[in-house]
Amino acid sequence: MRILARILTLLFSLSGLATFSQAPEFAQQYRQRLGGAVEELRRVVADFDADAGRSSMSREQALSEMNAAETPFVRDRGASMSSTITRYQTLENQLGEIDTAPQLLRPLLVLKSPDRQIVEDAWKAFEPAVPLTLAGGIWGGAGLILGFVSMWGGTWLARKGRARLRGGNGGKIRIGAAANEVPSDIVIEERPAEISSNISGEISGDVESDAEKTGPSTRTGIAMMAVKPGPDG
Repeated sequence: MRILARILTLLFSLSGLATFSQAPEFAQQYRQRLGGAVEELRRVVADFDADAGRSSMSREQALSEMNAAETPFVRDRGASMSSTITRYQTLENQLGEIDTAPQLLRPLLVLKSPDRQIVEDAWKAFEPAVPLTLAGGIWGGAGLILGFVSMWGGTWLARKGRARLRGGNGGKIRIGAAANEVPSDIVIEERPAEISSNISGEISGDVESDAEKTGPSTRTGIAMMAVKPGPDG
């Protein structure tokens, strides 16, 4: 059982190493797609601002005009453009945070506020790479430790649980234990060495032989142990 636990601990540790070591590489590929999305949205927003400027309106004025239009199509286009501008601003801010952060912390910034579409696209095209950077080594080491601690903690808790269950069932009783050490549901009674015929002949013969060897001064009797029947017994 211990060998199996050690093998599982090793596998968990290696899995953590392999998984976490790819975090900087995935963050880098996410950043590349994020940059492409920001550039594309920038052109869309710039075109909208240019159209609004030709009508002597600011961006906000143009959006208000579209939202107040009687035509449903124009109102829908205004709502769509508002969402596009909001997404552009959000992604642009995230791109700035990632570019200014150390490589070691970039995976955390991706987890902080990931864009669902970019994450899905990056994951589909993701190709694991051997971590050759310091950040990859640190993340891999963290995964190794986390995998080891997780599996070791799980096996430790399992052992403690089994030990508690065994202890709750009374555990083992030493032969010859004092009466105050025996649980209340155990009855110890003495019977003479001449054991009744319903007990094995071999045991009876051995006991009588031992009694003859020990002499008359020795207590001739053996302790018989039985469990009290429960209310239903």
